[in-house]
Amino acid sequence: MDTVSSITGDDYWNSKGDAESYLMGIYTRLRDVSNATLHFEDRGGDAFTTGLEGGPSNLWAQNLTAQNGYSWLDYYAVIHHCNLMIKNVETIPFGIEAEKNAILAETYFIRSMMYFNLVRVWGRCSDRAGAHRELPAKPKPAPVARYRGAAASTR
Repeated sequence: MDTVSSITGDDYWNSKGDAESYLMGIYTRLRDVSNATLHFEDRGGDAFTTGLEGGPSNLWAQNLTAQNGYSWLDYYAVIHHCNLMIKNVETIPFGIEAEKNAILAETYFIRSMMYFNLVRVWGRCSDRAGAHRELPAKPKPAPVARYRGAAASTR
């Protein structure tokens, strides 16, 4: 097998441009996971007309199964890349500290949003940290009544 690229994780994190391009990749994954799972919750009502955007999808036809339904795995992939950024951006010399802080702030926000959506959709989720760990096992959904009762008791 021929080497396609000489870029590895060990020699990637060298410049501000490396961090900026990696962040753009994180945004791409964020867009993909949002469009493939939650669709920004904008698929109801008259927002789309079947046939104008292509054939009806399984989501549109309300034909979701365990095989074609939403997956938590893509969320953890985004979290994984955020963890890599947070870990490695500290080793990059930035001329202006505020530029590094802006990249970190965006990365922390995206990671937090992924955890928020995991909890919102599936209930409890793994909070394993670390950029190089295996992706966690599928989280078990938390009992809805438990959260409804907690919300009612705080009113």
